[in-house]
Amino acid sequence: MANQPLFSIIIPTYNRADLLRVAIQSVFDQTVEDWEIVVVDDGSTDETKEVVRFFDPTKVQYNFQDNKERSAARNIGVQKAKGQYICFLDDDDYFLVEHLEVIKERILKEGSPVGIFRTGMVTKHGTKEIKSPFYDPIKDKHPIPFFLNNMVGIHTLCYHRNIFEIYKYDQRWHHFQDTHLLILCLLKFPFFQIPVHTAIYMRYPEMGSISIFRLENSEARTENNVNAIRDLFDQGGTQLLNLVPFNKKTFMVAQKYLDHANGALHVGRKKLARKHLWSSLKNSKGQFLWMDYLKFSVRYVLAFFK
Repeated sequence: MANQPLFSIIIPTYNRADLLRVAIQSVFDQTVEDWEIVVVDDGSTDETKEVVRFFDPTKVQYNFQDNKERSAARNIGVQKAKGQYICFLDDDDYFLVEHLEVIKERILKEGSPVGIFRTGMVTKHGTKEIKSPFYDPIKDKHPIPFFLNNMVGIHTLCYHRNIFEIYKYDQRWHHFQDTHLLILCLLKFPFFQIPVHTAIYMRYPEMGSISIFRLENSEARTENNVNAIRDLFDQGGTQLLNLVPFNKKTFMVAQKYLDHANGALHVGRKKLARKHLWSSLKNSKGQFLWMDYLKFSVRYVLAFFK
């Protein structure tokens, strides 16, 4: 591929022009230059296109699609990308200046394999900063159990482009899609952990993970999330089951329902919270989340006094 950059950074975006400017600039600030940016505008109605045009058009590719959500946007980005390795960056996050350099060094050290590389991220929430854990092959014999227990952080990952000849984002799933894709890829391709925190994950008071509980179709979104978990285990089959505890699927489904019960309670939807709690109890049989159920019960009672 002529003039192939080492990296393609895919940025899906929707009506976040000001935040997008910061994300793009963080790539321009990198200490290496062999990259391109592929912006996929998922139907924005704000100044997104004008923000992208502010940057060097030889380094930034702009694509527009009708609103189809992030999985579709990322798949379009992969199709348009020219780089040997594919990185993803959400429009409200950003890279530290050495992000691509440390990945490049490890890629060259490993001989440019068809694999998946990961750095670490720092979660910023107001004045708080929390550093993500790193995969430890001594603690977790395989990276899959680690990623089923820890947030993926899409902008910490770097995939060889050949991986997307086999896998792509499953557009059925509105949530859990990053983990769904990563776990399936890790069943087939090698993983390389880089023990440096180089990506910033921004948390805001009202993020999408909370705002969905205000939507009329929030119950359907919950079921979509749970079905994505079930589908992962169906696709992973025996190979996946051999890497995790025997009850991992049941636990994850029950935990997700309970997470959504807490989310619904947070926005004052008590009836929906009770429904998700019951779904969680039915899946877990109350065996391994009893402390979390107790905490939920306390929050539920306190909610009546607010």
